[in-house]
Amino acid sequence: MMQKIRWFLLVLGVTVALVTALWNNGPVTINFPFFHRELPLSLLILTSVACGFLLGAMTTYSMLRSHKKATPKLKKPSKSSEKEAATPPPDLTKEDTTKEFASDQPAAKP
Repeated sequence: MMQKIRWFLLVLGVTVALVTALWNNGPVTINFPFFHRELPLSLLILTSVACGFLLGAMTTYSMLRSHKKATPKLKKPSKSSEKEAATPPPDLTKEDTTKEFASDQPAAKP
């Protein structure tokens, strides 16, 4: 459900940005210290929205990546450790256990 809400908000934001850019098509003068240019306002709006989207995406990616590195991964057990877990310790072999159980039983009466 959250994924649908995110997609809806993304589509809504892109639509609002495009409609706003298309309605504001007049020329605008941009003045920077070494740059003076006259551009359409729609281009300026779309460029600002794209830069904001990229900045937000990079920040989110950075936060998710650092969170992923901070949480330790559980190691998959290797085949050798699985073998070790499956084999009983040497003192609990079949012969030893049968001797144990035989000594626990009461002796048969003649």
